[in-house]
Amino acid sequence: MRIGLNLLYLIPGEVGGVETYGKELVAALLEVDQENEYVLFLNTSARSIIPAHSPNAKQVIVPIGGRNRYLRYVVEQVWLPQLASRYKLDVLHSLSYVGPLWCSCPTLVTIHDVNWLAVPESMRFARRMGLSMISCASARLSTRVATVSRFSSGEICRRLGVAPIRLVVIHSGAGSAVETSKSEIAAVKSRYGIRNPYVAVFGGGYEHKNIPRLVDAFESAFGDTAYELVLIGGLTPKTVARVSLSSAGGLADRVVALGHIPKGHVRAVLAGADLFVLPSLYEGFGFPVLEAQGAGVAVVCSRAAALPEVAGTGAAYFDPASTSDMASTMKAVAMNVGLRSRYQAQGKDNVARFSWHTAAREYLAVYRSLAERRRSVSGRVTKAPKPTSMGVGQNVE
Repeated sequence: MRIGLNLLYLIPGEVGGVETYGKELVAALLEVDQENEYVLFLNTSARSIIPAHSPNAKQVIVPIGGRNRYLRYVVEQVWLPQLASRYKLDVLHSLSYVGPLWCSCPTLVTIHDVNWLAVPESMRFARRMGLSMISCASARLSTRVATVSRFSSGEICRRLGVAPIRLVVIHSGAGSAVETSKSEIAAVKSRYGIRNPYVAVFGGGYEHKNIPRLVDAFESAFGDTAYELVLIGGLTPKTVARVSLSSAGGLADRVVALGHIPKGHVRAVLAGADLFVLPSLYEGFGFPVLEAQGAGVAVVCSRAAALPEVAGTGAAYFDPASTSDMASTMKAVAMNVGLRSRYQAQGKDNVARFSWHTAAREYLAVYRSLAERRRSVSGRVTKAPKPTSMGVGQNVE
């Protein structure tokens, strides 16, 4: 087979979980499958984000920038089908919400969630309308639809009208469990001025990440303790305003906003925390939970959306709409060493359920079924000619 992977959405460091998904899945596919050929379609912003060292992989650089989302949508509808024909693809997999509505080969699109419908306030109107139209059409017109959780599968069926028989659920993987030494943790904490004890959280840039309510819950739970709140990643203006209000209550030197930091530093910050908290109102999967569990920190987590499905027994849960429930759950785990140890152990066990290699093999089975369907419909078996310069990037003019 010759399999096309539509990665035109990738913008290094800017698209969060779908970047992790794309990079890790491609790497796993190229590790577990040396038999088939892969053509990776990338924009100019992401030309080096996925090194294609495998002899059966070819990068095709499409001359558009990743940040012009609407131009990308046009390219995916007009130019990508032409590229699929040029490279004689047997299957084209679009990895993030949008794929071509017509193509000469069977198509698979991964729709991670339907957050633009479930939490519309987290997205600008123009983007929400554009994504709604093109993603709904992609879901209905692609040969198959993949998603990353049973929760998202139900949402896609209910909100987008996709028949369950056309859906396949393939859980994403987790990162490798690399131990972080005490000296590494100490060095990173010293670099960012973090003091023990502390609670770690990813400070997402969308309303459904629920960071303002978390700050209030932290103040309620730990206002009379020495705990710090360490926010990793982006913050919205509203979040910054809420942190400032909390600072007026005496927490000025106990809320540490790190912004975006290197991945190795993120792992060290997580490993040194007493707790990791994920307060989201809506998640289609939940990579941060698995990252925290893999780092060996006790997880306290929202029970909304797909999070219980992903976190399993390795987390204590709260109602993300209730500041008091969030505060009491955080405090109960933080103040009980035995309970923290229990969630640390159960979290590490839970991470073992998720494997990128397993996900890659499941996707490969879907690709095969789509290619076989195409052959049975055409009534003949064809073998595409082998492309030249496999493993070398190519610009498309």
